[in-house]
Amino acid sequence: MNREYWVNQVRERITGGTIIDCLPWQETSWVISDVRFQNEADLVCELSCDVSGALVVVERNTEAVAKHQSEAFWATCTPDFRLDNRQGLDRLRENVVNILDALRKGESL
Repeated sequence: MNREYWVNQVRERITGGTIIDCLPWQETSWVISDVRFQNEADLVCELSCDVSGALVVVERNTEAVAKHQSEAFWATCTPDFRLDNRQGLDRLRENVVNILDALRKGESL
């Protein structure tokens, strides 16, 4: 399979095939829930102009599957946010709201 297949599918879905410089937060909101490779992370930055998009690492109570090549990316990337998913649903919701507020304001946590 073409390495860019899924990246191209997501780009097409978000942009509708339109060539864009960036997508400001006020015009659209979207979530890519599973980024495992550098080209996928690059797409988030490309579409958000490094302003309203963010890479979020979800930390949970499971061991990383470090042996699979798709897990290697997270060992070397620097995410914009870390989302702790080890403290219950209420705390998870609070953390998500904090990240969204920070994105809307152009801040970091």
